Amino acid sequence: MQPTVSPWDRDRKLIRIAITPCGQPLKTSKTTLEFIVGIRDVILGHRRLCDRGILHGDISEGNIVLTSPTAADKPKGMLIDLDHSIGLIESLKKDDELSLTGTMKFMAIKRLQVA
Repeated sequence: MQPTVSPWDRDRKLIRIAITPCGQPLKTSKTTLEFIVGIRDVILGHRRLCDRGILHGDISEGNIVLTSPTAADKPKGMLIDLDHSIGLIESLKKDDELSLTGTMKFMAIKRLQVA
């Protein structure tokens, strides 16, 4: 007699991902220049995302890392954790639904006033 296994348990898979950090936290910047250059590159990266129709959705200190690129033309700051990102067209539709996601202290004042 074999035990009955639900489809939920039968179809489950364990997946592990080993990754290495792509940079250091923003608060580890050693100089004002390193901080400013990192933030500048994050802003440029955000602009490239927007140009491609992607809204990050959760820009905060914890989602900005400083990188150590080997080439001069590579960014020294990077946005990470795009798990709250959304297409700009979808974002306009969701504005009507007033869904709030992200870190409260970094949300736009207008967005909070409407909610």
